[in-house]
Amino acid sequence: MRKPSRNEALVAAGIAGAAGVNAWLTARRAAQTSKARRAGGESGRTVSVRGADGGQRYVRIHGSDDLPTLVLVHGWVETSELWHRQVAALSDEFRIVAYDHRGHGLSDDALDDDYSLEALAADLQLVIETAAETAELPLVAGHSMGAMTIAAWADAHRSSVSQRIRGAAFISTGLEDLNTESAIVRQLPGPFGTLQGKLADVILASPGSIRTVPTPIARAVVAYIALAPNARDEDVELVLGMALDCRHRARAGCAVAMSRMRLLSKLDALDVPAIGVAGEKDLLTPVAHAERIDQNLPHSLGLRVSPSSGHSTPIECPELVNEAFRDLAEMSGGGKLAARERELAA
Repeated sequence: MRKPSRNEALVAAGIAGAAGVNAWLTARRAAQTSKARRAGGESGRTVSVRGADGGQRYVRIHGSDDLPTLVLVHGWVETSELWHRQVAALSDEFRIVAYDHRGHGLSDDALDDDYSLEALAADLQLVIETAAETAELPLVAGHSMGAMTIAAWADAHRSSVSQRIRGAAFISTGLEDLNTESAIVRQLPGPFGTLQGKLADVILASPGSIRTVPTPIARAVVAYIALAPNARDEDVELVLGMALDCRHRARAGCAVAMSRMRLLSKLDALDVPAIGVAGEKDLLTPVAHAERIDQNLPHSLGLRVSPSSGHSTPIECPELVNEAFRDLAEMSGGGKLAARERELAA
């Protein structure tokens, strides 16, 4: 094999250096765009919360402190912006606590480089302790990886879940076999299906950044994966913006954790009322995942399915999600109706 000449080596080094500078500039522009978007579109007040690794977690509280607390946990390559329609509709009914996972949005990267579900669950516990401890136990709700975080949190606190929260919501999620049971591509038969799942694991865990993908391609991919056909343009742009906010180490680390999780059998720890929401057109976590979760919840309040929504149900069918939260509050001993009943009984 011919050894490259000195000039060829210099050219190759120059190309690599230019690519590195371009990636850095792209990441910097994405961060600036994110901060501007968040500053212009968010309400509520910021609370200082340190994660389990000591890094800062971006937490905002919406609504009056005398309202029932609802902690909202977003999913993979998302931010707390996912819940903007819940915040707009429910902040006069709930004290809403929403935050960005480590490595996502405006939260710090993991200082210990740990993006396991156990680490995310430890962060959730600190958010609950710091921002959600009130006289009345909080409700917690998670979308996609956020719901997986809640399941991992419940398993870590299985002897005291009902002393820490009073209800949970699982929104468009699965708790195992995600890569072999998605509907993004047609499932191959037999051993080919196993190979297909392993290949998906490798792709998801790759170190590359979505920020280097041309914007039209990135937009088309996230729209196809995360939303139903004919999604609103504003929803596509939001999903794309949230994905660009996620740093590549967080994206890859969380993807590995999700591909390895086996949490369905751990749901017995969740000894509080729980409710589910799913989208019929969800390609990432098809409804079959939600049905299995519903069957394994010790105190299920039922599963609600939107016939027209994809994976991003909090923004695609906000009314269904909002109503599920209201029902969970009332049926778990809280909310306006239950508060009024306690007042009359007294």
